[in-house]
Amino acid sequence: MQSLEQVETTLTGEEADFMQAILLVDDNEANLLALSALLERPGLKLLTAKSGPEALNLLLKHAAALVLLDVQMPGMDGFEVARLMQGRADTRAIPIIFMTAFYRDEAALLRGYRNGAIDYLYKPINPVVLKSKVSLFLELDSQQHRLERAYAQIAEQKRYYQSILHAVGDGVLGVDARGIVRFCNPAAQCLFQAEARDLQGRPVDELFSGEAIQTLSTDGAQALVDAEALGLVEAELLRVGGEPFPVSLRCTPIGGSLDGYVLAFQDISERKCFEEQLVAQATTDPLTGLANRNGLKLAVDMALGRAQRGIGCAALLLIDLDHFKAVNDTYGHDVGDAFLKEVAQRLKSCVRVSDTVARLGGDEFTVVLDELAESNDAAMIAEKILEVLSRPFPLEHGSIATGGSIGIAVYPECGLDAGEMMRSADIAMYRAKADGRNGYHFFTEEMNAKVKVRMLLEQSLRQAVDNQDLFLVFQPIVTLDSQALVGFEVLLRWEHPKAGVVGPETFIPLLEECGLILPVGRWVMGQACAYLNAWLDEGLLPDGFRLSLNVSQRQFAGVHFVEQLQEAMSSCSIPGSLIELELTESLLMKDLELAKERIASLRTQGISVSIDDFGTGYSSLNDLKHLAIDRLKIDQGFVQQIAENSRDLAICRTIVTLAQSLGLTVVAEGVEAEAQAERLRELGCDCAQGFHYARPLAADEAEAYLRGGRAP
Repeated sequence: MQSLEQVETTLTGEEADFMQAILLVDDNEANLLALSALLERPGLKLLTAKSGPEALNLLLKHAAALVLLDVQMPGMDGFEVARLMQGRADTRAIPIIFMTAFYRDEAALLRGYRNGAIDYLYKPINPVVLKSKVSLFLELDSQQHRLERAYAQIAEQKRYYQSILHAVGDGVLGVDARGIVRFCNPAAQCLFQAEARDLQGRPVDELFSGEAIQTLSTDGAQALVDAEALGLVEAELLRVGGEPFPVSLRCTPIGGSLDGYVLAFQDISERKCFEEQLVAQATTDPLTGLANRNGLKLAVDMALGRAQRGIGCAALLLIDLDHFKAVNDTYGHDVGDAFLKEVAQRLKSCVRVSDTVARLGGDEFTVVLDELAESNDAAMIAEKILEVLSRPFPLEHGSIATGGSIGIAVYPECGLDAGEMMRSADIAMYRAKADGRNGYHFFTEEMNAKVKVRMLLEQSLRQAVDNQDLFLVFQPIVTLDSQALVGFEVLLRWEHPKAGVVGPETFIPLLEECGLILPVGRWVMGQACAYLNAWLDEGLLPDGFRLSLNVSQRQFAGVHFVEQLQEAMSSCSIPGSLIELELTESLLMKDLELAKERIASLRTQGISVSIDDFGTGYSSLNDLKHLAIDRLKIDQGFVQQIAENSRDLAICRTIVTLAQSLGLTVVAEGVEAEAQAERLRELGCDCAQGFHYARPLAADEAEAYLRGGRAP
């Protein structure tokens, strides 16, 4: 729809073809010539008449903005001409100014005004007064013309959009601020199976089913508008006969406010049916009809959710059939499948309708017990299961006897989510097998090897910090065009004396949890500056070189962080221009004001700042523009598939474009192939790092790289 400015622009263009006209009526030729001479100007047409009939005839052929009418004329005077003009619809609105030398009394004035006169001019006419009044009426006529054109365009726009609303396939309802339906298009009438009169005038919330939307008053509409940040709202509408049908719904305020709003919706009945079929296929084991792994996870999540809210106790039973392989080997897979189906039915007979029985595959089954009164109830169910499994399974020629081993995990002692509960039940099930099969066993804390390993790992990490067994490696950062070295990223490594190299994804979170990240972070800054000092003294650093240090949230938020970094640099005589700090988006957004303050302080020291793993966090462009950063680092998750995945390519292109518009350089992380590098070069990315150029280097290897210009 055109804005007011667009309409005005259009009207201005049309005025080039618009010419106004004034009708001059006087029986004296000299007077007409004088008036014409006074009023003549470009773009104005002057019509002249010497009598009333001639004037009326001209008005039938021409549109006039104003009539200057002499009162005293032979045959038909000005009063009669004005009266006849008042009698016609097309001339009634034309303003009339009477010109007279004689009729100055009040009766004559009133007669003229009754017949449609707007004003009087007395002869001899003052040219200044004449021009002033004529200009005023011409301007009024011009404005009237513009207004009529605007109304015409608005009417045309209205007809245009009404035709669209009537042709569109989506249902559309127009609702006022009180929640009353004022408009419905044919598609809406079809979807509701109703006539317009059945919908218009009704409260809109009467058309909704269920409790999802209690009311669609102004507050309810605002909730729908806000919900659109998460996508279309789904709801159930009611047809006139009361039959519900599912829709996807969008609510849009009218005129940018909630004085009224438009509801646009689509019937999604077929989609819902298809989704239900897909969910059933995705969550059901095709052989037994039980839940599969996906269905099991959904059931566990719901059971744990209720247990978290204090609605009973939840337990997970993992059942492994004893000697099932012998059944398959002896009787064949057809008999084995029939046996598994019978097992499924027997398991279902042991539990309530609210519980879930699932088959994980092979001969492994699980039971989710929901809303138990107490954890011991799980043992009772396990005993029932062992009893039904011990009964012979009839065959065509004989029967099969089997049993099972059951591991039991109870929330929350054995885990807080589906994964932990499954691991706990699995450990307990193997304990039941070790105890002689055909029994059950509860998971206990001393069996949780993961916790033991973590505790041992934490102890070893503390020793490594105390013994300074951690070490630094350096990954080169190069330009994409010439592969010239522009910096190293400093990475922390730990080699456990028995376990070998422990990944940073394992020990860095441990450092955070143990409270060791602050002393270790300070040690990293000191070590990095020491290496940098040695290379600087040797004259090995190329122009523009920067050493990039990763900073944790706890480090950055520390009161003395900036002072500690300055101390490390000062002790090794390192200028700030050689240091770059890498901060994650989540770190910056955690306390934006602190981030602005700290970054400003760092920049005064010449230290540059980059945002690491850009694209994985939650920063907004509005926040980003207020941070004095120098570089964006594209997360390797977007780079790995950039040569094959159009979405990753689009994300990388967006990041590069954003950086360029903000005057920032871009570094791509995790580049492992030339095809990736080529795509990044095409996008205009500045620098890269990754195995394609060099793996992380030990200190001596990094020095060799600086000397030789490439990785050893």
